[in-house]
Amino acid sequence: MKKVFLFILTAVVVFACGKNNDPEAQKTTVELITQNGWTLEKMTDKDGKVLTNSAADLLFNMTFEFRSNGEARAYEKANKLIVDRGTWALADNETAVDVDIKSLKTPIKFKILAITNSKLTLQAPTGNFLTGVGEALNLEFSVTK
Repeated sequence: MKKVFLFILTAVVVFACGKNNDPEAQKTTVELITQNGWTLEKMTDKDGKVLTNSAADLLFNMTFEFRSNGEARAYEKANKLIVDRGTWALADNETAVDVDIKSLKTPIKFKILAITNSKLTLQAPTGNFLTGVGEALNLEFSVTK
């Protein structure tokens, strides 16, 4: 009887410890990326140095959406006017997002560096066309309020 009790107690402890009660950890990448609109908070180089570029200022005044139907949209925060749209899909075992919107003229694969309920960090290839940035740039987003 003592052995049966110890076996049951061990089984309960193992199963209780193995259960993940974090609702964020239980969401898929698709659920996390599509549940919110995203606002760009900052751009950095691969080392985390904040980049400033007046040509990119427009991006900070926009909300970006990855919709569950595969549509990608960008709209102005102030008036909710859609300024660009296209498609998106997860790639590379859900470690990247392929985005194909009209203004980009060519699809871009963004590497997913971090994704939670409130934060999204994507890394975009620069093609070395941005002076002093290197081959990639990080885009740090927060949930649109």
